[in-house]
Amino acid sequence: YMENVSTNIPIESANFTAYESDLALAKADILNGLRNFRLWHYIALTEIRRRYRRTIIGPFWTTLSIGIFILAMSIVLSALWNTSTKDFLPYFSSGYICWMLMSNLILEGCYTFVGNDHYLKQLSLPYIIYACMTAWRNLMVFAHHLVIFTLVLLYCGHPLNFNLLFIVPGLLIIFFTGIWLCLLLGMLCARYRDVQQIITSLLQLAMFVTPIMWKPEQLGPKGLLITKINPLYHYLSIVRLPLLGQMPTIENWLVTISLTCLLVLFTFALFTKKYRTLIYWL
Repeated sequence: YMENVSTNIPIESANFTAYESDLALAKADILNGLRNFRLWHYIALTEIRRRYRRTIIGPFWTTLSIGIFILAMSIVLSALWNTSTKDFLPYFSSGYICWMLMSNLILEGCYTFVGNDHYLKQLSLPYIIYACMTAWRNLMVFAHHLVIFTLVLLYCGHPLNFNLLFIVPGLLIIFFTGIWLCLLLGMLCARYRDVQQIITSLLQLAMFVTPIMWKPEQLGPKGLLITKINPLYHYLSIVRLPLLGQMPTIENWLVTISLTCLLVLFTFALFTKKYRTLIYWL
């Protein structure tokens, strides 16, 4: 029987057909997942409730601990930098809650698939659903943390203006970037479990080279250079500056949008290539 089977199919044609099939699967996964807002919103909300089950104030416990940390560090750092606490507190609090959003997106993104393997092995859902759920959950937690900044503004008497509206596109960029970042890190950490440890170590260093607890002008030309080449600073700025009543610079928008586009292209190419083998890494 095998002798009668035609073997004249070119290898290049067979590989191209397989790639087209993987591309179609990856596209369908992403489109179906992004459209299914109700599902990943429900999963994210359920996860938040599960984490804080039987507590009185729920996720506000995290907000309370962050608020205490911000207050204590503001007193110490304002004395260290020889500035007024009321001047330093809005800058530090806005930067720290934005940093918590970004760092949690990165750290939890490492567990996008490994941490949800019980769902992946039982339910047939688009892979990107789990990335959307992770990004959306962190955005909801960030909304809780905004209570801290509101109290800081009331205490310091910091005025608000229409530049606050720029926080909407800033958060949209971070949310969209977070989805693709969680998808990428989820794949890498599912395949190589050491990646999560490396990222955790790098984030600890990144917090000190990103102007959260210090201002770029305080370090002179070196501080300005660090902010120019630090992509985390630009993502931080498109949310922090509107909170402080300032408009993000054109450079901030160009860097964040460009990096997000590159991230989408690279992640989609990798996702297409590894779509069929991802489940076997869990």
